[in-house]
Amino acid sequence: MTRRQFKWPRWTTYCVELLGLGISLYLVLISFKIIYPNEVPCPRGKLFHCTSVLRGEWSKWGPIPISVLGATYFLFQAFLTALAERHRPWIHRAKLAGAAGALVYIAWLRGVEIVWLKGLCPWCWAIALVTLLEIYLLYPLAVPPLPRLTVGKRIGALAGAFLACVVLATGVEFWQFERQQTHARQELAREVDRQKAKPSPTPAPTKPTSTPSATPRPAEARPSPIPAAERTAPPQNLGEVEEGVLLTNEIKILVRHGWSVVASTKSVNRFIEKESPVLLLVFDPFCEECHAFIRGGLESQEIRKLPVKLVAIEQGSLEGKLSHEVSHVPCLMLIDRAGNVLFKHEGRMTTAEVLKAVETHLRP
Repeated sequence: MTRRQFKWPRWTTYCVELLGLGISLYLVLISFKIIYPNEVPCPRGKLFHCTSVLRGEWSKWGPIPISVLGATYFLFQAFLTALAERHRPWIHRAKLAGAAGALVYIAWLRGVEIVWLKGLCPWCWAIALVTLLEIYLLYPLAVPPLPRLTVGKRIGALAGAFLACVVLATGVEFWQFERQQTHARQELAREVDRQKAKPSPTPAPTKPTSTPSATPRPAEARPSPIPAAERTAPPQNLGEVEEGVLLTNEIKILVRHGWSVVASTKSVNRFIEKESPVLLLVFDPFCEECHAFIRGGLESQEIRKLPVKLVAIEQGSLEGKLSHEVSHVPCLMLIDRAGNVLFKHEGRMTTAEVLKAVETHLRP
């Protein structure tokens, strides 16, 4: 006597796959900036990183955007569901193989969020939940060899399998992350040490005044909002990065050009109190506009010569009063010792614009 096959809700599965396809196509339009060319419709902050996943460094698997992979998967699965019949078991096996691969892949993406992005993408979780619902509905196709389970046990088994995959993916990603960050920090430290070891150019001697009776002109003081009695010397911008900052290529550029990249608002406040005025850059490490600004206007040694302390911090790590000043990134602010914002600009600037803005607002 043959074993009775567990009933598969075929058309419910088909509707779920069409839902996943619709969300994926929506994300494809966002990824290619066909809609929302500037801001991704997602909450901003330390917990959410939609832009990073949809348009940033992690938005592609090789040359293919992740959103395109998702749309292709759901389109393929929906096509197989429409063709599925009892006398075509190869379709069932193909759907199960695709679902197993999707389970592993969405678990790997959760590991990327946890380890590399340290935040969540609500749209990605929406796709993940639709995928898990599809896998739940496909379970009857695997019976046998898998045992028949009640609804509660099936949900528990699926949740357990997904959690196990996430834990494994997170462990592998964390190992890779630690190796990459350790190597990058060592390499950057060697570069900074080499820069510090370079002798500073000796200024050319000035010629004596030919007319002794002439009244010498007083040396022009460097502009600063801090009284001369309180200021001992202009801040030194040697470049450093605190522990806890994700070391990306853009962070390396900032450090090489004298910026102190910090991990907390407490560090920003310490620089404001002790080494103001502070030129503060607020950025998102995976923001395209921030990348363009860092690699364009800020990749200059001229900014390093300004009589200000160069400090940079991720938007998600900035809290308190200063965080309310930032509505979009990149954001550049000039701050005095009292915490007053003397100058603020959101968006990209050229090097000349940065120099002019700082010098203008430092004038007494």
